[in-house]
Amino acid sequence: MARLPNSIGATTPKHVATEMALHILAYNMKRVIAIIGMQELLKAIAALSLWFSAIVMANQRVRSQQSPCKATQTENTKAQPGTAVPKQTD
Repeated sequence: MARLPNSIGATTPKHVATEMALHILAYNMKRVIAIIGMQELLKAIAALSLWFSAIVMANQRVRSQQSPCKATQTENTKAQPGTAVPKQTD
């Protein structure tokens, strides 16, 4: 098993894992192209891209409708110049 990683110049386990993942991805892409063809693959990638964009936009809409985070709330409650700052009691 070490012959392939050594032949591609991978020296550490991290490099080996990355290189192997790229080889496996390339192998799987070649299989998909052989089975469905390049045009169908490009259509599928375009459809996935549109689907993913719709999900991201919906997520952004939901986040914008939620209440602001605590950091924003504390900034809004800071005293304005010329106003008294309330004393904190423990």
